[in-house]
Amino acid sequence: MTTPSISNASPVSAPEGHDAAMAAKFDAAQAKSGQEEQPAPVQEERPAGLPEKFASWEDMAKAYSELEKKQGETSATPEVPASADDAKAQVDALGLDFDSYSSEFATNGELSQATYDALAKAGVPKEIVDAYIAGQEAQASQMVDGVHAEFGGAEAYGQMVNWAAANMSKAEVTAFNKVMDTGDVASIKLAIGGLQSRYKSAVGEEPNLLNGGNADTNGDAFRSTAEITAAMRDPRYAKDAAYRADVQAKIGRSNVF
Repeated sequence: MTTPSISNASPVSAPEGHDAAMAAKFDAAQAKSGQEEQPAPVQEERPAGLPEKFASWEDMAKAYSELEKKQGETSATPEVPASADDAKAQVDALGLDFDSYSSEFATNGELSQATYDALAKAGVPKEIVDAYIAGQEAQASQMVDGVHAEFGGAEAYGQMVNWAAANMSKAEVTAFNKVMDTGDVASIKLAIGGLQSRYKSAVGEEPNLLNGGNADTNGDAFRSTAEITAAMRDPRYAKDAAYRADVQAKIGRSNVF
């Protein structure tokens, strides 16, 4: 009896969709297996001593580096010069002309925007310039007050200057003003001392008021038109009615016309 051959038998087909379902199950099993085998992430330990606001030592180093840079930029800002000599040295070192700026301020009472811009471009901001000017003005005011006090006060000094304008030559007045403009205290005091001597020699020992402020003026009189002019140029003549009345009364007692 011959055994039937099965070599040429047709394969039996799987039900429709069977292969796709098996493949899907295989993929799901593989994915699940991979998830189970993947180790849980290890949480790094925070370095001991690291401040809370930094995530790592590298972050902290970067932050401090930026801080040092900012501090360096701040320290590069020039300081307010303590004196005119310091200011001149600082400005001249930047290639600018300090003397021209000084002349500009003396003439106009302020600096132009162009000057501020030039200084700022060279590294000297407006705040530094204004602080220096304010400091110099304060020092000058203190110096003037001190000099006035030494020669009887601002009122007495004003009377002496008025007298000088009316009685001294133009050349003498110009020379006196030049000394005043130098800012040299010793020279200024010497010039005022000389003016005071001439003033006292001409009008008396006490220049504070018309006749010292304390004496009876009823018998007092002006000795020249120059003295009358000086009295009328006194700032009090325009502001102080009592002073003005004294001057007018003294003119009435004078015989200089």
